[in-house]
Amino acid sequence: MSLLYPRNVRAAHINLIRGHAPTLFSNPILYLQHKLSPYNARDKRAADRTDWFMTEGSGYREIQATKPQTLGYALADSPVGLLAWIYEKLHDWTDEYPWTDDEILTWVSVYWFSTAGPAASLRIYYESVHDPHHGRARTEEYIPK
Repeated sequence: MSLLYPRNVRAAHINLIRGHAPTLFSNPILYLQHKLSPYNARDKRAADRTDWFMTEGSGYREIQATKPQTLGYALADSPVGLLAWIYEKLHDWTDEYPWTDDEILTWVSVYWFSTAGPAASLRIYYESVHDPHHGRARTEEYIPK
């Protein structure tokens, strides 16, 4: 909505936008501060986790952005497949949270029993990549360079 009606939407939630280091020409003061200030241990761990995610943990995004319908048929056909698909994300994305069986089955049930079905959540990834006016690159306009 914020991309369609920027004058009317006062706030927007965006996610998975990876920040970039400031450049000498975009913000000279931040550039120098970034170059002269070493990362602390927490920042290094966060950067390492982000690098891991971008190389090892984001395959789901590629398939959902390119072939969402194929994956949708598979998830709608197999409750066990849907369980495996969702459990992998819960495990990898929640920093060792001790999921109970009831919590996991609740997540799976939301997708399995929804009117739209398990494939409904996949389409937005395809649309964000294939819409030149409202896609991911446009969303990055929110991040100052």
